Amino acid sequence: KKMFESGITILYVSHSHESVRALCKKGLLLQKGEVELFSDSKSAFDAYFKKSLLLENKIPELIDSNTDLATIEEAITFKENEFKIGNEAWEKSIERLTEDHRWLRNLVVLDGNNQLTTNIEFGQDIEVKIFLSGAEDLNEGGVVLRLWDELGESISGTTSMHLTQQAIKLKKGEQYIVSLTIKNIFLTGTYSVSCGLEKIIVPGVKHHLIDGAMHAAVFSIQPPGDPAYGIIAKVKMDADLKIERVSS
Repeated sequence: KKMFESGITILYVSHSHESVRALCKKGLLLQKGEVELFSDSKSAFDAYFKKSLLLENKIPELIDSNTDLATIEEAITFKENEFKIGNEAWEKSIERLTEDHRWLRNLVVLDGNNQLTTNIEFGQDIEVKIFLSGAEDLNEGGVVLRLWDELGESISGTTSMHLTQQAIKLKKGEQYIVSLTIKNIFLTGTYSVSCGLEKIIVPGVKHHLIDGAMHAAVFSIQPPGDPAYGIIAKVKMDADLKIERVSS
């Protein structure tokens, strides 16, 4: 940030939508080495998102140069029984953390109407579904989930072991959906979700990452309607307040 403020020009190259939007005033979108769009960073981000492989796989007929991002978001309705396990589109568009990509098949963020979304209302719970495929039998498995802010800082996370106190068992050839309802204590901003599947060696002490995906989904939390929550922070603080008169 000090370098930016000093007037230095920086060329920042990344697949991280949130960091591009946070750090850059201008965005350059490349397609097979050719310049497709040079504009403000938000417009470049929207164009990249619309052309992402996941959306093209879901609704190719909606994506053209005149389609607004909000229209696309409203048109996508997620149905579990229509999900294609082994979604190659998601596989190619996500940064993977291991060489074994057989287990994690997809991750989506949903709103209260079971629709895919990139916009969460302030205070609305965040619904996440992780799709797993049993590449092999796994008796001591665990799912880990982390939230990142637009500057790439990890701000929250949890694991299935922490939430249920039990390991996950996967059978070879079977498909699974892990659903999480996250209590939304986060304030306005752009966030991404990363997930992983672990083999638990010693609970809480030693876990081996089998398959993982960075920034598997991106969403924004909208500004609160109540100005009282207009606090410059990432997390809403829930606390008990007591005021006592101790002298006259």
